[in-house]
Amino acid sequence: MFFSDGAMQALTGPGGETRGWAIDVKNSGTVIVDFKSDDETIRGALWDSATGARYLPVREGYDYTYAYALNDAGDVIGSASNGLETYSFLYTGGTSLDFESLVDLNNRGEVLAFARRVGTSDEYSYLLMTPVPEPQTAALLLAGLGALARKRRRRPGH
Repeated sequence: MFFSDGAMQALTGPGGETRGWAIDVKNSGTVIVDFKSDDETIRGALWDSATGARYLPVREGYDYTYAYALNDAGDVIGSASNGLETYSFLYTGGTSLDFESLVDLNNRGEVLAFARRVGTSDEYSYLLMTPVPEPQTAALLLAGLGALARKRRRRPGH
């Protein structure tokens, strides 16, 4: 159940599921939910009052998905399993990216990951992945700073 503006609303899955558990909710009203179907399959989903629930996209054949954390931008970390193998994913911008193991994420888009060094069986470390602005964003920022600097130089008395 979701309580908002004085009213209760049932969280129903994309396949009509009514069993499951809410994992996280944001001020926007977006909720991540792990829904359980009649055949006991568990699927992670994003839910909001405007569009309802939609499953988080994962690799084909991975029927069990779990959502772990949601940030204000709507990014989700979770894991998916096919019964034999499990992997972690980051859902961002409408796309899922695969990882060894994701631990948490914050509102700046930074992701804490647990990783094993390729070619070793016992060398693990935590990584903090920080998003890097696209070149267009950096160019726009520099152009704006340049315009401010020119404007300041043209003012009388400076």
